[in-house]
Amino acid sequence: EFRRVLFRSRISQSPDGRFLAVASDTGHVSLFDASTGSLVSAFPAHSAPIRSTTFTSSLFVTASDDKRINVFVRLHHAGDVGLT
Repeated sequence: EFRRVLFRSRISQSPDGRFLAVASDTGHVSLFDASTGSLVSAFPAHSAPIRSTTFTSSLFVTASDDKRINVFVRLHHAGDVGLT
């Protein structure tokens, strides 16, 4: 039996162009170095599909069907994100 699986993602670029964040319907976020394509970090951010993502100069924000908005702080020295 053939099953069609839909997978949607949201992609955001940091204002400085250094990072790409890919957020998925599984509630996970993957953060990539935009110049090399290397995975910098991957983490579960929500328990439901992520519908919106955005960067500011110091924050990364996600919104999900779990009715939560999560705010992550960018750690500039490492390029990672961490939960506030």
